[in-house]
Amino acid sequence: MISPNTKVSILFVLFFTVGVTNNRADDLYSTMHGLTGAIMTPSPFSRRLEEGAGVYSVNFFEQRDPSTLVQERGAHHWLSFNAGIIKNVEFASGQEFFTGSANRRRRYFWNLKYSFPNDSLPAAISAIIPGSSHDYTSIIATFGWKAFYAGLGTNVSGTELTEPRLLSELPFGVAQFGGYRMIRRKATSGMQQNALEVVGRPDEIYPVVGGQVNLGNNIQWLYDYNGDIFSSGFRLTFDTSTFQIVWNSSGDYDRLFLRNQDNITASAQYRF
Repeated sequence: MISPNTKVSILFVLFFTVGVTNNRADDLYSTMHGLTGAIMTPSPFSRRLEEGAGVYSVNFFEQRDPSTLVQERGAHHWLSFNAGIIKNVEFASGQEFFTGSANRRRRYFWNLKYSFPNDSLPAAISAIIPGSSHDYTSIIATFGWKAFYAGLGTNVSGTELTEPRLLSELPFGVAQFGGYRMIRRKATSGMQQNALEVVGRPDEIYPVVGGQVNLGNNIQWLYDYNGDIFSSGFRLTFDTSTFQIVWNSSGDYDRLFLRNQDNITASAQYRF
């Protein structure tokens, strides 16, 4: 859940950034999942036709081994590519993988964004489609400007975490946006009448917020909330190369997988 302090920060950013930046859709940057945006969330803008970029991001953490309870180091990587394929349409592909102590399966994504041709209030709808049938598809609608945009997302069509799947070490689904909740509900099968079961699944509905503030010709301040994690940092641009370092809060998936975040993510992008 987003904290009161985070809500205050987001409101401050809204009033500050609208006054100091412009609304042009140029100089777009890829998020770690591939689609252009601030840090994690897709913005209302799409890349120009035939323009593309590749981006690599990494985050380090410690993870507790469930059997030994020993904390071991691991790294979380994202590698993605995106391009404007037709006017107002952006395509991206990406993969998420882990090294070190993290024994997690590699995930692939196919992403699409359509930006509505509206100069007065830019808006877009984005879809993040996983390569695995277990994981959840995220659909996000955003509106706003480069300095501040907001929207709502939903996670659909994945595999819930249940006690039998956990005990059998069977795969279950996660999402790239929103938090993750453990809920009690009436048992669907295999239990006594009126019995309850505990299941886990990503948030069905969640808010997103993001923006980028120009501090000079080559540097921007970024902020972002993906429904679970709040992030803020800086981006430095040299012609076609971009370097970015951000602080990100811990989220529901860190608690679910017993991860202790370093809370720093570094990214590099090359635009072509």
